[in-house]
Amino acid sequence: MYDIIVFGATSFVGRILVRYLLDRHGAADGGLRWAIAGRSASRLEALKAELGSPSLATIVVDAADAEGLRKLCAATGVVVSTVGPYALHGEPLVAACAATGTDYCDLTGEVQWIRRMILRHEAAARASGARIVHCCGFDSIPSDLGVQVLQRESMQRYGQPLERVRLRVKAMRGGASGGTVASLLNVVKEVRKDPALRAELANPYSLCVGAEPLQVVSADAGFAPCVLPAQALVLLTVQLQLTDGPWYASQMLLLGTGDNESRRLKDVAGL
Repeated sequence: MYDIIVFGATSFVGRILVRYLLDRHGAADGGLRWAIAGRSASRLEALKAELGSPSLATIVVDAADAEGLRKLCAATGVVVSTVGPYALHGEPLVAACAATGTDYCDLTGEVQWIRRMILRHEAAARASGARIVHCCGFDSIPSDLGVQVLQRESMQRYGQPLERVRLRVKAMRGGASGGTVASLLNVVKEVRKDPALRAELANPYSLCVGAEPLQVVSADAGFAPCVLPAQALVLLTVQLQLTDGPWYASQMLLLGTGDNESRRLKDVAGL
């Protein structure tokens, strides 16, 4: 039984994650029981050779193999998927995790696909106890963790939550991976086939399935545009809605100057 299986280990992000886990936990005796998985045995073996870790556990399974994915889920507590575009390759694994009670996370930003997964598999996931967490990438994690820390500190220091949190991105390194580009191209293709999808993508609350949105989130025209989908602005609100905490609007802004609110945020963060 594994703690974590990295599915799509030979992908761009998968390789980064595998190297991180290997450096931090080792292949077998670091306390964390983990394995790599993918559809190509030869590519998985090549990755192990490249990393100098021949003892790393390996599972060969295709993203479309429903029975194989169920067996994979039965062998672990958590599956991390880096197999995209998720709208083309991701649903069988989500279905398997929801059915078997296996926790799952990915780094998709394909909002139309996330909505479909909620509509199709939420009931099964609730019944099995599986936790299905999408968007564990730059779209959400910096704001997720950053705002959570700020709100907890604000509650301890001021006795109330912050009314609004802005994340200002002043500099970034790296670029879009091939999987990200393929995902964007697939979204364009889906919109061409289904024009109604355009309105869904423009609705920042399309992921609030079965729940009323908690706050209106507005864009700030004084800053450079963010290429992230509108729904990324409320993903944190949706996630925290499930944990009964203090709520707020979260904005991700590219480049910005200080103001009274940001100075207060710096004070709360001890910066």
